[in-house]
Amino acid sequence: MKVWYGFGSDHSANLVMIGEFKTEQDAERVYELISTISDSASSDSASGVFDWGAQNEQFSEETEKRLRELKIYYMSPSDIADFAFLNTSIEKAGKQLQFRTDDVEIVGFVKLMVKNGAKVQVFSAYDYPDDKNLTNDE
Repeated sequence: MKVWYGFGSDHSANLVMIGEFKTEQDAERVYELISTISDSASSDSASGVFDWGAQNEQFSEETEKRLRELKIYYMSPSDIADFAFLNTSIEKAGKQLQFRTDDVEIVGFVKLMVKNGAKVQVFSAYDYPDDKNLTNDE
């Protein structure tokens, strides 16, 4: 008799990340950076640069050029891949950016916000459903 041992995993982290910036302009700038980086990452993903499960250690030439233009020198290829694969909703409210995601791969987003002056909070909405900082309860 063969016995199968396995495990299940609930990938629903119900993660909330809030970046609070000093000014609304700072929040808007990072919001736009996220859009720009996400476009590059999605393009790289579609062209096969990010092979799911592979350890990619290079950017596409286009993404590398765009990151240099934006003066973003602190992101790794895996950080950029977070922007391609992460199913995230992002809301901008004044000086805050609020992220909701079911994934825990958020390092690229954290780096981007911290390097641009944000105070960042990360928590599970399962554990803190009534948090006063949540603007959109699901």
